[in-house]
Amino acid sequence: MKPDNYSSELTNSVRVTKTLETLPRGWISLSEDELIEAYNYAPRVLSRKAIKVSKIDFRGGRYSNSEVLLGEERNGNYWVMVTEKGCYWLLPKANFRINSFNKDTVKSFFKFNGSLSEDAREFILVKLAKVSLTPGGDQWRLEERGVLDFGGNSQLSRLQSELEGVKEEREKLESELRLARDERDRFASQVAELAYDRLQKTLAKLEEGDRWRSNLTDRLEQLEQAGVLQEQRSSNLEAEFERLAQLKPELSKKLSQLQSQLSKLEESEINNIKMSKIGEDEREKLQNQIITLQQDLQAQTPGNNVDNKKLILQVVNDRIGEICRQLQQEIDQRWDIKSRNLQNQINQLQQNQKLRTSDNVAGVHRESRITTNHLTSQVTPEPQMNPQIPTHQYFGSSDLQLILTYQQNPRLLSRNAIEVSETDQSIDQRRIDQRLDGSAQGAILQKARRGNYWILNEGGIDYVVPKNNIKINEYNLNTVANLFECQGYRSGYSGFQLIKPARVSAISRGETWQVVERGVLQFYSSRSKG
Repeated sequence: MKPDNYSSELTNSVRVTKTLETLPRGWISLSEDELIEAYNYAPRVLSRKAIKVSKIDFRGGRYSNSEVLLGEERNGNYWVMVTEKGCYWLLPKANFRINSFNKDTVKSFFKFNGSLSEDAREFILVKLAKVSLTPGGDQWRLEERGVLDFGGNSQLSRLQSELEGVKEEREKLESELRLARDERDRFASQVAELAYDRLQKTLAKLEEGDRWRSNLTDRLEQLEQAGVLQEQRSSNLEAEFERLAQLKPELSKKLSQLQSQLSKLEESEINNIKMSKIGEDEREKLQNQIITLQQDLQAQTPGNNVDNKKLILQVVNDRIGEICRQLQQEIDQRWDIKSRNLQNQINQLQQNQKLRTSDNVAGVHRESRITTNHLTSQVTPEPQMNPQIPTHQYFGSSDLQLILTYQQNPRLLSRNAIEVSETDQSIDQRRIDQRLDGSAQGAILQKARRGNYWILNEGGIDYVVPKNNIKINEYNLNTVANLFECQGYRSGYSGFQLIKPARVSAISRGETWQVVERGVLQFYSSRSKG
């Protein structure tokens, strides 16, 4: 397109020059009204997309002399804005000052509304100046002038007033925003404190739940151990029943033998009685013979020699008396020996039977009661024992030896003894059970360096005896009484005797035991001892 094709009305048009290097600056997505509003209120936001240009005088070239060129300049006084639709707009740069020296140039681009005072600094862009790109691609041509308003004292004042109002509104909003932020911080602090408190309570509940679970786990372990102990007891009871069943024929055989011996003894007694009768018959016969002899002597001695008669009668009577005494002594001796032997055998059999059956059956009943009530942590208290019952009715010879050794020199037992004490958990559990229903579970003993009791194994059975230097008083009496029946206890006792050791069963071999049968201690004072 050539310059002579333009209308003569564009004699005052201006040519804008733009180098190819500055073309790819980007475009704006604003309409004409939005661009005017942005320029009047915040022109600096447009500076990034603006092309700075200045007017250059035309001194020949391919265009007419009446046209004016604008070329890109670093400090140009005008901006060229390119829209996304391909429109080109020309407007003064931000904070542009119009004075008497440049007003003619400005008028070549913009019409003035209102009076222009000297050094006019404030104006309002009413309309954009429209430019177009030349065919060469390096210049723009003015298509239509824009409009600047200088008579805007009222309009400018209104805009300034609106701007002030906007500033005040912004300050007010900023103040409200600060208050809202302060309220938010305070609320956040309260929420944080509340969350912290709830977190602490939750952690406390979790810790309590962990303790409860730990206690439950310990209780379950105890129940499992008790179940193992019960199985062991059941197997021991079954073995004991089998042993008793095996002993039954032997006991029956011995009883038959004793009955046979008793029958023989009765027969012997009858024979002795018969012999006694025979002796009396013999004596009577002898007396008759003596009488006959006396009569014969009397017949043969008519002189009635009284001295001879008395002598003969005394000799015969002495002989008869001696024979009767010897016979009676022999009968009594034989009867005493056989009676004692038979009574000893009967006593021994009854004692063995009582040790093997009565005590074991009682143990069976006690263990059965322990088994039945173990899951409820109850043990049926044992009946009080008669202190007059001899010690040998409790145990056999090996157990009697343990008791005698303990009474004479307990230090000899310390070599093979295991020192133990009742566990704190066992003491606490017993107190709880006694408060609930008055019963008490068998004490749990554990190995301790300075224990109050000794565990001794005799004949495959674990026994418990008090330590030789134990002091029993009102503070530990309840604990001792859970292991031993304390007969005749007084606060000022002088000493005690071990009548019966307590029996225990191992829960963990070499570590923990449970009392299955209490022992007996007999306390005495100095006067009662003497």
